[in-house]
Amino acid sequence: MASTIRVDTLQDAGANEYFASDGSGVFSGALTMKPSFRVTLSGNQTLADATTTLISFDTNSGTATAGACWDTNSAWNTSTYRFTVPAGEAGKYQFNWATYVSTLDLNERMVQFLFLNGSSTNYGDTQWHSNRASGDASGTGTVTLELSVADYLELKIWANAGTTSTLSSARTFFAGYKMVGI
Repeated sequence: MASTIRVDTLQDAGANEYFASDGSGVFSGALTMKPSFRVTLSGNQTLADATTTLISFDTNSGTATAGACWDTNSAWNTSTYRFTVPAGEAGKYQFNWATYVSTLDLNERMVQFLFLNGSSTNYGDTQWHSNRASGDASGTGTVTLELSVADYLELKIWANAGTTSTLSSARTFFAGYKMVGI
């Protein structure tokens, strides 16, 4: 036998709202969707040698080369290539990224920099060295940050290939989400 429970609001003993519905499918409360995004490149990006370059994540919806993309709160700007914390959404966030640079030879390297409000964070820098005479370098990063409304994040990259190198759209992404319940 099937049962149905219908409520407008789910609250804890202190009357804190966890979940509410207006009856037409619009939800609110602490357990509803929070800012979340996954962005990629619409095509490979050329990197100048030994220059810190803003990664041009310009795809935030639909299916892209590197997988599905989304932006639940329109917080990713495809022109400035940054995530900005929306009004009312301050809190703890988790960010994940991956980059793949071709044409790095033995002992050449790439460094990823996570910038918060225009400054490189100490905990967002990751570095990889190529260990082959001719090859590519891939790297990933993850960080959890406590952010305020209007804080913004950008991902930048530096590579020393002795010439221009290529950031692969098929293997590069940036993603993040607000953590709930902590």
